[in-house]
Amino acid sequence: MDNLRERKKKLNDAFVYQSAIDPKTYGEMKDQLDEQILRMQMELSNTQLNELDVEAVLNFGESLLVNASNLWLRISLDQKQRLQSVLFPRGISFDGEVYKTQQTCLLFNGLGIAAEQKEQMVDLVSLRWNRILGWLNQVNLLRRSFDLAA
Repeated sequence: MDNLRERKKKLNDAFVYQSAIDPKTYGEMKDQLDEQILRMQMELSNTQLNELDVEAVLNFGESLLVNASNLWLRISLDQKQRLQSVLFPRGISFDGEVYKTQQTCLLFNGLGIAAEQKEQMVDLVSLRWNRILGWLNQVNLLRRSFDLAA
């Protein structure tokens, strides 16, 4: 992947700074490199997904969301910090009166969109696959920390 990115950088340099290639050739070569990079990214995502036990992670996530308050009382400090990072990726702030979050987890965002869509018939915001895979990996790390503690 780094090789493809380096080739794209050289292509851009040749076009922008050296004026060594014409716009048509640049466009064709750039499109080919972009396609190759996209294919490599998709293969990498598929590999990561194959390594992840999605069903176990989703079952754990469901149990976690249903029992979060009870679970919070029983878990270690490290697990609480992991749980917070899964549910509130940008943390929690307190302004002296109210606790606030800048961003909630991907699942909560999806639930809000679904409810909003039913009420107002708005377009569904598409979630990037990398964000979903990243969130699943976070939940999986949390699940593993629970397995180790047991």
